Amino acid sequence: GKVVLVNFWATWCGPCRAEHPEFQKLFDKLKDRSGVTVISFNVDDDLGKVAPYMKENKYTFPVLLAQDFVQAYLPVVAIPQNWFLDSNGELQWIQVGYGGDPKWQEMMTAKLDEVLKFRP
Repeated sequence: GKVVLVNFWATWCGPCRAEHPEFQKLFDKLKDRSGVTVISFNVDDDLGKVAPYMKENKYTFPVLLAQDFVQAYLPVVAIPQNWFLDSNGELQWIQVGYGGDPKWQEMMTAKLDEVLKFRP
């Protein structure tokens, strides 16, 4: 029943690593917002790298180790990738890649607000 922001990433992905400081700030803004859930799916082959990466960077956003799941259901996924799902679980918007846009958080928040207003 919530709007969900899903982030796909890997520790070896340069653009993912560049996006994460901004993603963490966005998560901090959204984590207590009612009606919104944030989750990330890590697609690393070496799952032993994920926890040290999160700890080293002091990231607190939730991570699912989802390489097998993503490979089984989404065989071609460019990362980083962010999805907004509406309260019915329907995909409403996809953002692919990260180029360091200084207005990235603002854009993501605006898209989230659009999805929150959408009533299927």
